Amino acid sequence: MLGPQFATWPENVSDLAHRVDTGRRWVPSPNVDPFPLPSAESKEEPVIPSAQSSSSYEKRKRHGDDDPFKRRRSFRSWLSSFRQSLFGGRRRERDSPQDTCDWPALCGGRHQVTPAEWRAYGYWARPSVNGVIVRNATPPSVPRDLTRREVEAVFRSLTDEHGSPRPENWVPRIEHPSLPPRPALWDTPRQPVHHVPPAELQLNPFLRHRATGRPPILFDLRVHQCLVYLGELPPLAPGEEPLRIPFYSDGPNGSQPATHPPVASVRITALADDTFPVFPWPITVMPHHPALPVLVRDVLNACIANFEERMTREEVDALALDRRPQVFRAYWARVRSMVAGRIPGDDDGLRRIDYLGDRVFFRGLEPAPDGDGFMLFMGAP
Repeated sequence: MLGPQFATWPENVSDLAHRVDTGRRWVPSPNVDPFPLPSAESKEEPVIPSAQSSSSYEKRKRHGDDDPFKRRRSFRSWLSSFRQSLFGGRRRERDSPQDTCDWPALCGGRHQVTPAEWRAYGYWARPSVNGVIVRNATPPSVPRDLTRREVEAVFRSLTDEHGSPRPENWVPRIEHPSLPPRPALWDTPRQPVHHVPPAELQLNPFLRHRATGRPPILFDLRVHQCLVYLGELPPLAPGEEPLRIPFYSDGPNGSQPATHPPVASVRITALADDTFPVFPWPITVMPHHPALPVLVRDVLNACIANFEERMTREEVDALALDRRPQVFRAYWARVRSMVAGRIPGDDDGLRRIDYLGDRVFFRGLEPAPDGDGFMLFMGAP
């Protein structure tokens, strides 16, 4: 029995074992129980460079180029045995295949998006075909109308004669009975949408602020998005580290829409519990392709990139006298610690992430009080 410190992460989490079986028809969003969640002092002034741009973010991107989805993984047996041992093989009656296929009419009324509907877009955008997760949502530069035999040839081309994955051979948006269908709830290509106030948008559960308890995801803004986690499981033995379950932001979880209805941009205009009356670095999140809505991973990437920027001398001078030592302490703690597999070093330069002090973990978004954009909530580890 899990202790009270283990909550559940959002129920729209994708099951990596739910893969495309090219020999049978796709079964929408299976019944899956949500996984459980467990729960340098220095007086020197830091380096404040004049340049505002950052190069270490690009280094982190290169560090994260080892895309786990370019390698074949076998999670089916692990996930199956884990669910059997932890949950006794129980299945929930909600989100049955019959229910998830019955997409609601969107005319009139406010539709509450179900976990299965969030998942359905992620499965369509990043399906696992022959053990290779492919990019299916981004439209090809030249649309191709393939025959069924040609589609099956594409399936076979995803691995070479040595068994190595070849995701670049995928043809986006092809249709086949074994592939996830495009969810009707999100228009793709994205249709023009009139401005919707943030309070009327439904945020993806991965992005919703939780006032208490564990955040929806374990997301340290100092690291690359490939190091985002769904949460932690109890250690296998006393004294060992907890088992962290990857979020896989470039997979079906991160490829879910950030909002419903879909939007062409998301604005983050406020920082919760900040002493500055106006957030100095508002964020405008854009989709990685103009034909797509803003996705969860677009929000994560934008937050990382924004706080990775270096602070200017003017921004440092504007800090309150009692706030400046806090920012400096955060700087020295960061540059002398291992972050994303490297130690930044004393000359890394003061960055916006240092402005947050020890509150470097994402806790979610809420509509800003003034109705303009969203408010970002951050917390300590």
